[in-house]
Amino acid sequence: MSMPADRTDVSIKRIVLLYRAATLLTIALTFVLFISGSGSSTARTVAFMVWLALEVYSLIRILSDLLSGQHKKEENFRNTLANLEKNMGDPAAALRTLWLTSLLSLVLKLAVPVVLWAIFR
Repeated sequence: MSMPADRTDVSIKRIVLLYRAATLLTIALTFVLFISGSGSSTARTVAFMVWLALEVYSLIRILSDLLSGQHKKEENFRNTLANLEKNMGDPAAALRTLWLTSLLSLVLKLAVPVVLWAIFR
């Protein structure tokens, strides 16, 4: 017994869209918080630039996935959902778990620049 394909497809497309939006927002937030922060220590600069580099790398992967038309991120989420369904036995619970873990990871992704800003203020 699996979820209706339409509901699963829509959910996966929304999760991917949220992932892309969070990546763009994280890049902007990192840049703004870096510029607005006081102090110019080397550790602060390195920490922000490393995080910014990771997010730019993520953006490059997103853009290459979009331009290539391969939709690898969607496929990754589909595979994760299939594994969750197999392990949990309940498609609805698997989809809820995928949403929960995706949202938590996106919140953490957005929290990193704020935490860096708070540490190096």
